[in-house]
Amino acid sequence: MRYRRFPLATRLFALATVLLLSACGGSEEPRAVTDIGSLTGKWATGAGASLVFKADHTFDSQGLSLDPALVRGCPSGTGHGNWAFFVDEGTPGGLVGMDKEAQSGETVGVTFRDMPLGDCSITLSVIRDGSVLCVSMDPDQVCSFKERFTRVEGNRG
Repeated sequence: MRYRRFPLATRLFALATVLLLSACGGSEEPRAVTDIGSLTGKWATGAGASLVFKADHTFDSQGLSLDPALVRGCPSGTGHGNWAFFVDEGTPGGLVGMDKEAQSGETVGVTFRDMPLGDCSITLSVIRDGSVLCVSMDPDQVCSFKERFTRVEGNRG
């Protein structure tokens, strides 16, 4: 049996195509559903930023370092505000909104209060079976940044 040799450029193009497709396909982590009891408590990043979610739908933050070009008016350092799960409002086009009555969800909206430029909101996606939170700047993108919040064990709200 004789094998046909393809030119180097053809082989490199095929390899690049396979690598590109494998990098795109399935690279986005799926969202997971969590409930109030699992969300309340302290969550922290490896860089030392933290969010503490409370059952009364308020939160406190420390050490956040949000890029002002992406989240205008959001605090760096210490902040506080309200949180709620996003829910499908059943409207045409699949619009969603934050609902303080929702008991569970796969996306959490946090709104910082008393900011000099007005309220600031960010969205957190719940991933990895509810054990990790990540910031999402685009509804079509689960995680916009590499930084992840994980639960600080033994610390419930």
